[in-house]
Amino acid sequence: MKKLHSLYTLVYLSTYHSSEIAETELLAILNRCRKNNSERQVTGLLIFAEGTFIQALEGNKEDVLQIYNKVKGDSRHFGVAKILDHHHNKRVFEKWSMGFKTTSLESISHFLKGNNEMENNDLINLIKSERTRVLTFLHSFYENNFENHGVARMS
Repeated sequence: MKKLHSLYTLVYLSTYHSSEIAETELLAILNRCRKNNSERQVTGLLIFAEGTFIQALEGNKEDVLQIYNKVKGDSRHFGVAKILDHHHNKRVFEKWSMGFKTTSLESISHFLKGNNEMENNDLINLIKSERTRVLTFLHSFYENNFENHGVARMS
């Protein structure tokens, strides 16, 4: 088991090749994420909103970057953009190999900017520009939606 001296967090945004994705395909993606991440001691959260993925990954920098580069090379994703990356000492998503939630772009927009309506492309630009608030959003999403649902900790 790898000893982590410093955790590395990376948050990225990508657009899936289709805004319509079958639940079975989403579950298959999620199950692969959980298996691979657990083996690497990578934790995080994956949010899917109307064809857009926002994913936070935390763990050993080499492992996190390997996962990110795999997504960048996946032809089903385009517009892959790193929103945030930094080192820190404590996991934010410690209880999951990969938490998951579907939501709407409107919900994300509401959290980041209040009730202002905006087009999807404007929201993507907002997400890219509001890096600190995105991590706060993901952590808040984690605490409000998953923390008390008995999800087992990673071993």
